[in-house]
Amino acid sequence: MNSFGDGLKYFGQGALAVAALGAAWQFAPLIPGIGQGIQTGMTIYGKVHLAGTAVSTVSGLGQGILGGDWSALGNAGEIFLGNFYLDENRSFFGGAWQGFSRHTWEFIQTGLGHSIGQLRNTFGGIDDVDYFGGATLMNSDDNSGEMWGFTLGSFINSKNLDVEDEMFRHEYGHTLQGQRWGVLYPFAIGIPSAISSNFSSNEKHRNRWYEKGANRYGERYYRKYLPNNLTLTPWDDIRYPRH
Repeated sequence: MNSFGDGLKYFGQGALAVAALGAAWQFAPLIPGIGQGIQTGMTIYGKVHLAGTAVSTVSGLGQGILGGDWSALGNAGEIFLGNFYLDENRSFFGGAWQGFSRHTWEFIQTGLGHSIGQLRNTFGGIDDVDYFGGATLMNSDDNSGEMWGFTLGSFINSKNLDVEDEMFRHEYGHTLQGQRWGVLYPFAIGIPSAISSNFSSNEKHRNRWYEKGANRYGERYYRKYLPNNLTLTPWDDIRYPRH
C-alpha cells in the first residue's frame, strides 16, 4: 500500500466483493431448481473456512501460552486474511471481481487451499506467511534443501519457498490458471498435476500441458507487471518450459 488512495481502493474493492457475495447468498434461492443448493453450499463453505481458522487459532493460542511462541497465532490470522487479499495490479473493478470469483467460481480450490494451510499451521507446519499479487504463500522452513509447492486457488502451500524464487513464479501461474478454469481446475489440473508430480519423472511432469500453461501465465504476468524481475532472473525454459 503506497498511499491513502491505495488504501481506499483496496477497502472499496473488498467491500464491493463482500457485498456481491452477500447478495449472491441472499438471492440464490430465487434461482429455479438449484438456488437452494447454491445457498446451502455457500453456507457450508463459509462454515468450513471459519472452522479451519478457529482450530488453527486455538492451536496458536495454546502454543503461545504453553511455549511462548505466538507465531502460529499470527499465521492463522494472516492465512485467513489471505481470503480478502487482492492483486494490487488490477483495476478497481478487476480487483472486486477477483474477490467475488475467488469465493464462487473458484470456491473448491480456495476452500481446499485455505483449509490445508490452516491444518498445517495447527500442527506447527507453517513458519511464515507472505502475500504476492493476490496470492497467499504459506511456507515451512528447514535446512533440508528440499523445495516444493502446490497451489490451490490463491493459496500456495510450500516448503523452503520465497516469493523471489523461480519456483514461486511457476506456482503463481497456477493461481492465474485456476482463475480461468474455476470449478474445473481441481479435476482437470489439480488432481492430475498432483499424481504426475509424485509418480512421474521431473522431465515428464514439467512438460505436462497444464504445467506449461502455468508457466505461460506466470511469465506473462511478470513480463507485464514486473519486467525488472525477469531482467534480473530471466525465465528458465528448461526447468519451467512454456511451449
